[in-house]
Formats: sequence, structure tokens, C-alpha cells
Amino acid sequence: MLSRGILTGSAALALVAALLPFVRRAALRLNLFDQPGPLKIHSEPIPRVGGVAMTLGLLAGVLFSAGQAQSATAPFVASLLLIWVVGLWDDVRGLPPAFRLVAQLAAALLLVTTGFVGMIATAGVAFQFGACLFIVVFINAFNFLDGSDGVAAGVAAVIALGYVLLNGGSAASLGGQVAWALLGSSIGFLVSNFPPAKIFMGDCGSTTLGFVIAFLGLDYYSAGDSRSSRLLVPLLFAGLPLLDFGLAVLRRLNRRASLFAGDRQHLYDLLLQRGWSQRKVAISFYITTGLLLVSGLLCSSAGQRCWSELIADLLF
Repeated sequence: MLSRGILTGSAALALVAALLPFVRRAALRLNLFDQPGPLKIHSEPIPRVGGVAMTLGLLAGVLFSAGQAQSATAPFVASLLLIWVVGLWDDVRGLPPAFRLVAQLAAALLLVTTGFVGMIATAGVAFQFGACLFIVVFINAFNFLDGSDGVAAGVAAVIALGYVLLNGGSAASLGGQVAWALLGSSIGFLVSNFPPAKIFMGDCGSTTLGFVIAFLGLDYYSAGDSRSSRLLVPLLFAGLPLLDFGLAVLRRLNRRASLFAGDRQHLYDLLLQRGWSQRKVAISFYITTGLLLVSGLLCSSAGQRCWSELIADLLF
């Protein structure tokens, strides 16, 4: 099944890389730029909505490999499209934060109530509410993380690799397919987003990444038991964006500012203010996420087995 996963990731990567030049030209023609400003680190307008190519590549990869999991694919795709459309609308026209939050909750509720089997599907209302909150936090954590070239897409790629390893490289399940497709689409986007970025993903990209990584975490929970060490795995994988999100919320609460009010005190901002280059910041985030990934794999009872199975498939 490793070959199927590689094909899924390769298809997503190739489509994103092929679409990005067209999306960039369309953004230039439609004047869809991320303009410089007090909350921006770039000094000239950069085309945005690169998340269009990234999401289409991810969906193509998932649908390309959908087989046994077709019945579970529809709720995932429907929820993902809702997040993506709202993010794209916000990129193009602008939307009130409250509207975006309601849409995120609606997508989360749709996924949680129709898109899982196992532990989450049989859980009570309180647990399902917690799962919805989990999704919304991840969505906004990656939206916050997307403030320096190459950071969000690269961190997402590393996290996707973690879920690929947890699945032993298999793409037999929907979770395995999504992990491989996310890995390919994130790497494909980095071709044009690694510093200096030629295009930004926009909200339609960052919120999609957060949603997909939240799905992978819940899919991992739903497939296993509730031991505390296992519950830590998705939180460790996404530890860096979750830490940045938590600090931002506390910072704004302390200042009695709106939770939706941006600032220049995110983790990448602090490093840039210390004189780090955007490339150095991006690479340091990848390495840190990689270390957290290893910690998560060690917390998983399946971690050692999946590593050994994947290595055996690669060698033999």
C-alpha cells in the first residue's frame, strides 16, 4: 500500500505545482494582493489565494486514491469545501470574523457528526462539542501561523509526514489518503512559497491546512483507545502552532483586546525582530516540529511498528 500512498502524494504535489503559476497570474490580473501594512512583514504587494491550488491538489490526491473509504470521504470533502469557500471569500471580499467563526463551527459539526466511525461517532454530545472546538482551534492556529514565508506550509508538511508514518505509509484508509495528499500539496506549495515567497496561500489555504490537520488528529483518536499517551500525539504533532495560538489568545485577553485583532508578537515575529531571516525562521520551525513529531511517535503504541513497517516496505 506504500506505492498507493506515494502516488497519492505525487499526484497532489504535481497538480499544485502545475496550478500555482495559473493561480498567480489570475491573482495578478484580478488585483488580489496581500498589501504591505503594520501587521505585515513584506514590503511590497504579494499575490495571494495560493490556497486555491493547494486545496485543489489536496482534494485531487484524496479523490484519486479513494476506494474503500468512499462513504467516509463525502463528509470530509463537504466540510473542507465549506472552510475553503469561506476562506476564499474572505481573501477576495472580506468577511466579519464572527461569520467566519460560525462557518468554521458549522463545518466542524458536519464533520464530527457524519464523518467518523468508532470512538467519536459513539461519544456523547459533550465529547462531540469538544471535537468541534478542537477543529476550530486548529483552523485558527494555522491561520495565525501563516505570517512568515514558508512557515505554515512547511510545518503542515512535517505534520503530514507524522501521520503518514503512523499509518505505516498506507493509503488504505481515508486518514492515510489525506495524510499523503496533504504532504504532497504542502510540498508543492512550498515550491513557490519558501522564502522569498512568490505567492501567499491566503485564508483559503491556512484555514484549510488547519482543518485537515484537525481531521487527521480526530481520525487518529477515532481509530484507537483513549489512553493519555495516545491522546497526546496530535497535540504534540501540532505543538508549535497550538503554542503560538495559545500565547496569542492569552496576550490579547491580557490586553483586553479583541481575539481577532492581529499583532506582531507571534513566535515568528519575535525571531524576525531578533534579526533572523525568514529562511532561518522557516527552517527552525520545521526542525522544531520534526522533534515534536518524534516525541508524538514515541507516545503512540503504533509508532515503532509503523516505522519498522514503512522502512521494510521501502527496502523490500
